[in-house]
Amino acid sequence: MRIELKYEITLKSMARINRQFFMQGNNNHIIIESGCRISNTSFFIVGSNNKITISKNVSTMATEFHIERDNNTIFIGENTSMHGRGTKNCTLCTR
Repeated sequence: MRIELKYEITLKSMARINRQFFMQGNNNHIIIESGCRISNTSFFIVGSNNKITISKNVSTMATEFHIERDNNTIFIGENTSMHGRGTKNCTLCTR
């Protein structure tokens, strides 16, 4: 994975991550707190000044985070589970 300075991805300790990132734009942030289990999950951001925050002890499987345009936020609270099944993903999208 290649990370450029215009993007910030913060992984707190004890986060188990199996994921894909695609970001295009400036000042985009993905923050994943401790205790998370992120599996088969993708992060897609096209735009600037966007933020995805995943709080402590969140579990995702077959999940997509999708942001287009500028100045958007996705916030997932503590102890949340989002699990897709089979060919069906759980998708969170902003525009």
